[in-house]
Amino acid sequence: GFSWKGQICMNPRRIFRHYLRGWFLLDMMATIPWFVVDLGLNDGVGREMVRAFSLVILIRFARLARVVRFVQDLIEVEVIGFVLSIGKFVSILLLIAHCVACAWWK
Repeated sequence: GFSWKGQICMNPRRIFRHYLRGWFLLDMMATIPWFVVDLGLNDGVGREMVRAFSLVILIRFARLARVVRFVQDLIEVEVIGFVLSIGKFVSILLLIAHCVACAWWK
């Protein structure tokens, strides 16, 4: 999905159109094996064009780094939530043990 008008859009048709208008062309250019195209070019202009398109791959890596950072943030939030839930469980367990010990003492 993607964010659309402040909400997450999960409509497959809209996702497809959003992707076509956004990252599709960049992804297509990044999948072309430019080193093979470069072998067939002898003039300087062709080589410069191939080098320029090689920057597309770097842009995709930057996008990937952003996605990885987002996933790491989610994992950190989940880990913090997990640690807090364990802390809550241990606190409740200690409270119950304390109450049982007080009842046993009397």
